Amino acid sequence: NEKYLEEGKSLYEGFNADMEELKKNGGGHLGIDSGYEVKTDTDRILSIGRYTVNTVASSS
Repeated sequence: NEKYLEEGKSLYEGFNADMEELKKNGGGHLGIDSGYEVKTDTDRILSIGRYTVNTVASSS
């Protein structure tokens, strides 16, 4: 669980750094989403899929 906590913290810090850089360069739009989907949840198997989506767009 510590691994996933660190990954989330790293994503957040990277997003904030990207936002500051974007502001310096005149603006735009950034988004980040991460999470998981339960693929299988039985008495014997718990399987999840993780995802991260980065969205970047201009405002011209």
